[in-house]
Amino acid sequence: GIAYVRPSFGPPPARAAAPVPATYQLTAVDFVSPTTGWFAATFDSGRFAILHTSDAGRSWTRQLTGETNQRGLYMHFFDSAHGVVALIGAQPLMLRTTDGGLTWSSHPGSAAGYVVSMSFVDPSHGWLLVRSGTPTGAMGELLRTVDGGTEWTNLGSPVVAADDAYRVQFTDQQVGWLDSVSVRPYAYKTVDGGASWRQVPLPAPSGGW
Repeated sequence: GIAYVRPSFGPPPARAAAPVPATYQLTAVDFVSPTTGWFAATFDSGRFAILHTSDAGRSWTRQLTGETNQRGLYMHFFDSAHGVVALIGAQPLMLRTTDGGLTWSSHPGSAAGYVVSMSFVDPSHGWLLVRSGTPTGAMGELLRTVDGGTEWTNLGSPVVAADDAYRVQFTDQQVGWLDSVSVRPYAYKTVDGGASWRQVPLPAPSGGW
């Protein structure tokens, strides 16, 4: 785990619109090898930045900056070339790279509602957890794509009516987990790509619940 990173910023690329502030919060870290990785930072000014290292973190290069507009940020790289960065919220926006972050293509979100969580396992297969209207809106629905986000299939609500899912995480194209606020101590698991879910009881802590 990484608690704090203070990179040495090199000269910004020509496409950068503004200098990166000195203070930031670490939002995501993703390494595809012991030497190659990225981190995402967000700033009080409302901007974000993606930085890349190829020498195990000894130096970092800024690759992407933009405005968050109060949206959350998701980042995942599948190998040294392919990755996705997404701004989630009421106006989701997906950014993709096929050259390790040197260039990015923009794909506006097509989900109707407030995207609270996202998970991709490869450039094609991903899932969205969506609420109607706001982060605390009606019960969430799960959407799945098999073409990188061009089209999404609504899989319905993944949890029972009394529970509230707020985070989705898939480990491969079939197995996934949901974090939820539930009436009993359990999580949710799928083994068929999100088509169906079952409750998994959590072990009691020392002394019981």
